[in-house]
Amino acid sequence: MEHEKADIRKKMQYILNMRPVFNKEALFSDGTEYYRTPAEPKAGDTVTIRFRTQRYNVDSVYLVSQDQRVQMEICGTENGFDYYSAQVVIGEDIFRYYFEIQYGWVTCYYNNLGVCMKRESRMDFEIYPGFDTPKWAKGAVMYQIYVDRFLNGDPTNDVVTGEYHYIGDKSVQVEQWNKVPAVMGVREFYGGDLQGIMNKLDYLQDLGIEVIYLNPIFVSPSNHKYDCQDYDYVDPHYGRIVEDCDEGILLDGDSDNSHAWKYIKRVTNKKNLEASNELFAKLTAEIHRRGMKIILDGVFNHCGSFNKWMDRERIYEKQTGDIACDHIHRFKEDVAIMKKMGLKAYRFSMDWSRLLPEGTGRVNEAGVKFYSDLIDELLANGVEPFITMYHWELPYELYKKGGWLNRDIAEWFGEYAKLIAERFSDRVKYFFTLNEPQCFVGLGYLRGEHAPGVKAPLRDTFEMAHNALRAHGRAVQMLRAYAKQPIEVGFAPTCGMCYPESEKPEDIEAARQMMFSMSLQPADNWTWNVAWWSDPVLLGHYPEEGLRLYEQYLPKITDEDMKLIHEPLDIYGQNIYNGRCFRMGPDGRPQEVARPLGAPKTAVDWPVTPECIYWGLKYLDERYHMPMYLTENGMACHDCISLDGKVHDPNRIDFLARYLHQVKRAASEMDLRGYFEWTLLDNFEWNKGYAERFGLVYVDFATQKRIWKDSAYWYAQVVKDNGATI
Repeated sequence: MEHEKADIRKKMQYILNMRPVFNKEALFSDGTEYYRTPAEPKAGDTVTIRFRTQRYNVDSVYLVSQDQRVQMEICGTENGFDYYSAQVVIGEDIFRYYFEIQYGWVTCYYNNLGVCMKRESRMDFEIYPGFDTPKWAKGAVMYQIYVDRFLNGDPTNDVVTGEYHYIGDKSVQVEQWNKVPAVMGVREFYGGDLQGIMNKLDYLQDLGIEVIYLNPIFVSPSNHKYDCQDYDYVDPHYGRIVEDCDEGILLDGDSDNSHAWKYIKRVTNKKNLEASNELFAKLTAEIHRRGMKIILDGVFNHCGSFNKWMDRERIYEKQTGDIACDHIHRFKEDVAIMKKMGLKAYRFSMDWSRLLPEGTGRVNEAGVKFYSDLIDELLANGVEPFITMYHWELPYELYKKGGWLNRDIAEWFGEYAKLIAERFSDRVKYFFTLNEPQCFVGLGYLRGEHAPGVKAPLRDTFEMAHNALRAHGRAVQMLRAYAKQPIEVGFAPTCGMCYPESEKPEDIEAARQMMFSMSLQPADNWTWNVAWWSDPVLLGHYPEEGLRLYEQYLPKITDEDMKLIHEPLDIYGQNIYNGRCFRMGPDGRPQEVARPLGAPKTAVDWPVTPECIYWGLKYLDERYHMPMYLTENGMACHDCISLDGKVHDPNRIDFLARYLHQVKRAASEMDLRGYFEWTLLDNFEWNKGYAERFGLVYVDFATQKRIWKDSAYWYAQVVKDNGATI
């Protein structure tokens, strides 16, 4: 009997100590007023945060934020649930938090994903101080619209099959509206658009809809518009297409979107973009007139949606420089800016096609007059003109004859030089023949990134490079032969410079060796070097290393060619933006030094390396012994007009201060005759179109208004005191 009583006591004790099974389904919290009071606090407010569990089901609950872990207390019990609470004071910054729940040996977490065993910080709850949901949105009857699948109100803007290539296949125009959408059919388009929504507003209003919620409608290749890059314009496929292209559908097997001319015309043409925005504005006004509201999904934080697809696919290449900064019509205004800024010289390029439309023969007198008027305006305002003959504008008629592959281009370029000397050398003393041949050969014909977008065989690119240098030599001869006064002639290549990790002699030597080496770049980027371009021009021969490395690709090189290329020069220009750091390794060979994590870059991801200026110029001076100009240097920033109507660009000021300090150091040791900042005005930046702003002066391309950036005022002061404060 006593044994049975003892057994019963043990069982009762066990039952009393039993706990219910952990019920994760009962765990809950969210950002509503039931679990966060106030739900939308301001900075400085005390907020009560609550969490729910099954009654007597957990050991403890903690509120965890960036810098604190607070044990929550039970504040109430109701309907089988325990409610825990804790208070926090909200600061100015976003407050992120999650919950930690302990049950015996088990620890789990609760955030926007719900219950999880492994926490992801991106799913934490967030409080944005001062954020306030409009009263009209609370409890409103909303209707979400996936625009492409709603109603086709304007068939003229439909995406057509083969219009472009996206995620492995071409776009598809769905012709049967009732077709079941394909799984991940992001390139299938049913044709819904904003006009379709406009046509159905009576229906939506009769349903009692108070708020229309639109999925994204910005320019994007997907039908759901989440892969978005351009937040400035409604996609014309949802808006209006007023200028279209009958041709330009991708051919079978072609996945290169730079050939998708119809798509490019539709989504980059300014008239189409502006008409689409106007339609959206009209739709919004009509929705408001009916007493309804509209919400537009901005997708700024959805799926990593800022997708560079349009840049990668070269869609924006079809932006044109037809107007750009409109310097051709506004040069007097621009020269007035130069005068006010105190500039002493202006380096500008002449367009071969503007003066000789066919490249040779017929002269375009209107083009001559523009450059002549510009030169007169510069001189009248105390600004010395420096002419660059060629900044990559090859006449199309010469391109059709082989362009830089044709040996005759030396004579064609010579004829162009003769015209420039005859028409402008009475007033202009300084001339540069070629600007950055590394780029117009390398980016235009080797890598296919710049016009004409060709990826030529290596053999052809070496032929082009040789002919470009021959053309340079012929231009020097013709400029001197037809000049109307003593002139100074130069050459303006580019390249990344090399600089030493320290001023130890061995590190200086390591950087010097690599500065003129041709082994720094792979064959598919061989043009990006100094020696192959400057050695033949200034020393009269190609570098031995290059002749050895690329022997199988070289054209026939004659003594006459080298004599022509080596025509004597008066000045040497070098465009410098950045460089690479080297030290001498333990094995006696140069060793590249990696840049620190988080090292500064410009808006176009170019490294900020001011040391490259001094050391680059120093090495060039040691090798070539020429009077030099730094013919380009500057940076692109993410410039915009601020709320105060000004353009603040502190990064550019800091960049220029650092680089000009190195210029000043170099000028104290060598014959450095001038510095040209790139550039005065924001302009059309080649394959990047209007995406990159290098100017000291902001250009609103829609209105052509010029706005001095903060850097322009700063630079004017530097010019005024001749760099005394640098």
